[in-house]
Amino acid sequence: MRITAVFFLTVFFFSLFNVPSVRAQTASDSSTITVNPVDLLGGEVQQLKDEYARNLSIYRNDERLYIIAKGQYKQLPTLASLEEVVQSTRTVMLSRGAVLLTHLHLLRVSLQNTPGIDLNVKALQLKKIDAAIAALTLHISHVQSAQDKPAIAVMSAEFASIEPQFEGLATETLSLITYGNIQAVFDKTLTVKDEVQKAVFAEETDAIALSAKKRGLDEIDRNLNDVGSVLKGVQTNETASLNSQRSSQGSQNIGSDLNTVFAGLSRTLSLLQEEVTNK
Repeated sequence: MRITAVFFLTVFFFSLFNVPSVRAQTASDSSTITVNPVDLLGGEVQQLKDEYARNLSIYRNDERLYIIAKGQYKQLPTLASLEEVVQSTRTVMLSRGAVLLTHLHLLRVSLQNTPGIDLNVKALQLKKIDAAIAALTLHISHVQSAQDKPAIAVMSAEFASIEPQFEGLATETLSLITYGNIQAVFDKTLTVKDEVQKAVFAEETDAIALSAKKRGLDEIDRNLNDVGSVLKGVQTNETASLNSQRSSQGSQNIGSDLNTVFAGLSRTLSLLQEEVTNK
């Protein structure tokens, strides 16, 4: 049976969150196909990942120097050591801001490139990310202007007031990206299932074997219906979570449902592959 899509989809499914370019051998020959369903590791995103790694390394070093300066001030509270604490605090605030800002940009580009998400939902989430980027950019500019201990203290309080929104935003965005990727796999699975079914009826001539394959296809249909029902629930809950004040808890519940969908799709792909390879 010459079905190539099911082999590609299986590879795509299990490599979805690791590599953007998938190479799969066809069932009939040794040629390969290269597909880029979601370019999550190339181009702009890879640049942002590299930038994030650099900024994180700088932040960790600045944090180490800040801890040293703070310890020295406690041991010897001179004006010079106080100035060192103030400047090291300002420096670590700036490097922390750079890390978070890069992270937000990375989330934005990843979300923008993720398939399977309702365009209105995606636009709403991108708007929230843009608002967070603007708030963080403003905070960074304030820190750059802070030069003494009172001003640094104000900046510390300012960050504490905006920090919670970053964590919640990251949680719900990552949940949405996961949902979109799994929805894309589900949609492709439906297409592949139809191709497998057509091939079964076109190529199988033995009545007993055809009856067995029909039973297999019925099982695949039941599995896809179950997965589809859960996925529809996830979509509804995802939208509700994004519009509520309980995004973190909602995203945790959605994550549990997505695990169920992932397991269901994994089983479906195994069944499809069995349907294709069994004679």
